[in-house]
Amino acid sequence: MKMRHHPTDEQLLRRLNRYPLEPKDRRRFRDSYALLRLAGWPHAFAKHAFRDEPPRIRIDVSQACPSEFADIDPEDLLVTPGSPVITYDVAMRPELDEQIAKSAPPRKSEYTIWHRGVEGFGLRVRPSGRRTYILQCRVRGRQRKFTIGSPWLVSFEDALLIARSARIDASAGIEPHITPVR
Repeated sequence: MKMRHHPTDEQLLRRLNRYPLEPKDRRRFRDSYALLRLAGWPHAFAKHAFRDEPPRIRIDVSQACPSEFADIDPEDLLVTPGSPVITYDVAMRPELDEQIAKSAPPRKSEYTIWHRGVEGFGLRVRPSGRRTYILQCRVRGRQRKFTIGSPWLVSFEDALLIARSARIDASAGIEPHITPVR
């Protein structure tokens, strides 16, 4: 898509990474990312949702006491006492640290928990339960993925230092030499 000075609405939606969903769209019941975007959460937050696990929908009844709302105008209330409230439970990726690296549960398919501080550094968890630190970066225009090692053999701080130094080498155009610790 060519960038334009006066983009169409469709191009603006793509550019802003927004899902053009309506409240009755079926995707919100199957896709956690789409549900969070529809609820008004930004892309930076919604991208941390597990997309392969559908959201769980609960219908609760508000248990607030009517006397708590005695001094509030009924038109200003968002939820009236005793009315049903729909709650969505979405599985989110945890923040990567030493404890998560050793206790991340395996899932049906392989997934990666990315570190928010060092771009491209993460923990790959396979269905077999095997965990490895990885680094994904671009070196001289080519996308590369490096394996650093297992969380039981390499500490989290050491893996983070290796990833930072390798990213510095990659940004300088030098091929990082990471020997995986097995």
